[in-house]
Amino acid sequence: MFFKSLKNRLLLWFSTVLTIILIIFGFSFYYLLNKNINLTIKSDLYKHAVVIKNLLSNKKRLDRYIQDTKSKNLGIAVFKNKHFIIQNQSFTLHNKKKFLASKKDFFILDDEGDTLNALYILRFGHPSRGTIFVYKKDIDDKGEDVGDTLGALMPLLMIILLLAASRLMDKILNPIKEITGAIDNITITNFKTTIPQSSNEFKKLIDSYNDMIARLEEGVNTLDRFNSDVSHELKTPLTVISGEAEFALRKNRSVDEYKQSLSVIQYEASQIQSIVSNLLLLTKYNSDNIAQSFQKCDLTDILTGVLKQYDKKITAKRLSLHVKALHPIVAMVNTTLITSIFSNLIDNAVKYSNFDAQINIWLYNEDAIHFIVQDEGIGIQKEQISKITDRFYRIDPSRNKDTKGFGLGLAIVKQAVALHHGTITITSKPQEGTSVHVTM
Repeated sequence: MFFKSLKNRLLLWFSTVLTIILIIFGFSFYYLLNKNINLTIKSDLYKHAVVIKNLLSNKKRLDRYIQDTKSKNLGIAVFKNKHFIIQNQSFTLHNKKKFLASKKDFFILDDEGDTLNALYILRFGHPSRGTIFVYKKDIDDKGEDVGDTLGALMPLLMIILLLAASRLMDKILNPIKEITGAIDNITITNFKTTIPQSSNEFKKLIDSYNDMIARLEEGVNTLDRFNSDVSHELKTPLTVISGEAEFALRKNRSVDEYKQSLSVIQYEASQIQSIVSNLLLLTKYNSDNIAQSFQKCDLTDILTGVLKQYDKKITAKRLSLHVKALHPIVAMVNTTLITSIFSNLIDNAVKYSNFDAQINIWLYNEDAIHFIVQDEGIGIQKEQISKITDRFYRIDPSRNKDTKGFGLGLAIVKQAVALHHGTITITSKPQEGTSVHVTM
């Protein structure tokens, strides 16, 4: 259970690596220190041996030098012609013949306690002619002292480093804890918990989390808005259907009365179907999935097909339709949404145009795709232009009682244009007409 925590696993890994590093460092330092100490001792004893060699021809000066080194606890012996010709009292080395037979010139002889003994052998001339022994006892073993100090300090140093590592890991893992805490606070009604931006290695993770929250909030808001819109718009036709059915079932009716009730029910059912289709179109595509639905399409063919669908309505109102520009345009688009843009804007132009009026249409490509619909209809008040692209917003129906709709057409156009990275501009004057300019 202890090692399920990421922090604890990292600390275990860190402590293992740290222990290995400290052990390697300790042994390396101890080895190099001992080697340096031994080199210093060897150099010191060598100097004494050289001086003694130079003084061998002057017995008086040699005796004085040996006397002077007595206080240094330095044992001196000179072996010549198979005999020791000089040996002071401090020279207490045993097994001299073993060292004479050895080819080495320097020996460290461990003694009990915190001191050591060292021997340097200087051979001059032929080995059988002369050998100088310089032997020093009770040398302070500084390497042993340092080793003991390192042995005591290493556990303390390891504890300090582990505590520092623990604090550092807490700081490093804090963004993950914040994300975990933020996720715990997320509910279907609360998407307000975000994490402050960071400039460290967790920036991408934090950005991804905040983007995810924004997408979830947008999705839930879309569902809430869809539910609200559906309940709002379906209430009236469902009430009418329920009322007509209740009226028809209350008592026996004539055939004509039944037909009239069924006709009303059929009309209201078609209204419900149209509302649901439009609302589903609004919620089907978003910025995350729109690119996957793009395909290469001929916009000219799509517009031509849409215009044919309005031939009867245009003829019935004696409208004059002029296509001012129709460039051949092939682009990567969502066919359903592009068709919806064309049909909704043309439908509004036909619906709100007076009899014998004129409608102008442009579709051309100049650095961007431009689609313009211009009519000579009833127009829109200036303060209402910013609202007409809202869902279910309808201008006062008393201005034109013959037109019917749900207030979803321009909302669909607005979203479809936005999903194609475009803009929509509406200009209008009451009783003069409206112009809608789409740029994608």
